Amino acid sequence: MKKYRVMFETFIHPAFFFHPCYIVEANSVEEAKEKGQEAFNSHPNNVKLQREIVEVQEIKEEQ
Repeated sequence: MKKYRVMFETFIHPAFFFHPCYIVEANSVEEAKEKGQEAFNSHPNNVKLQREIVEVQEIKEEQ
């Protein structure tokens, strides 16, 4: 599995938004998006927030 950084753009109010990020392990970008959504929804207050995935980036591990 690879590690991906999934960044959201979240709107609390039309004038206020922020960019939470989650690090997930997945086999593909699509799976990373799904796992990112699951991580975001893991807190009950986040479930109803309007959001959009704006970036999925593979994390290269240094050896």
